[in-house]
Parts: sequence; structure tokens; C-alpha cells
Amino acid sequence: MAAQAALGVITGLEKFNGDGYHLWSSKAKMVFIAHDMWGIVSGEEKRPSVSGSSEAELTQAQKIYDQRAMRALSTIALSLSDAIFISSGVGAMSE
Repeated sequence: MAAQAALGVITGLEKFNGDGYHLWSSKAKMVFIAHDMWGIVSGEEKRPSVSGSSEAELTQAQKIYDQRAMRALSTIALSLSDAIFISSGVGAMSE
């Protein structure tokens, strides 16, 4: 319940319970755009793998990407009803 309240305050995104997917997904997209995660969620942005910069800069860029990817995953997971969350397998991915 606390996670739902926190998610609602941060994103305004209600939990998806299986109904109204198109409206929910449109709102979710806006959340990801607002929090600079849409490129990761949509697959347009890939994890940095080659850089003209130093190895330390590449490692830092990868770390930032990984943090944003985990934030996107947690946003999705926390915006699902328990039944949808369990059936999606997202919980198994975080173990």
C-alpha cells in the first residue's frame, strides 16, 4: 500500500489491473518521458558499449544507463496490480 501511495505521488500513474490498457500505457509513457526513461523503455536507447572517451567515462555512462533502466523497471513493476505483477514474471526478474 505504501508503494502504491508513493508511486501515485511521484508519477500520478494508477496501478494497471488489466482494464483500460491503452489509457494506462499512454499515461505510463508520459511518466517515462518526464523522467528521462522513455528511450530505454522503448528500446531506442541502448546501453553504451563503445565510446571515444576513456574507459572510466564509458563505465560511468554504463552505470548511469543501468540505474535509469532499473528505475524504469521498478516504475513498471510498482504500477501493476498484484495479479498482473505475478503473472508478468517481473518479480522473478528482480531475484
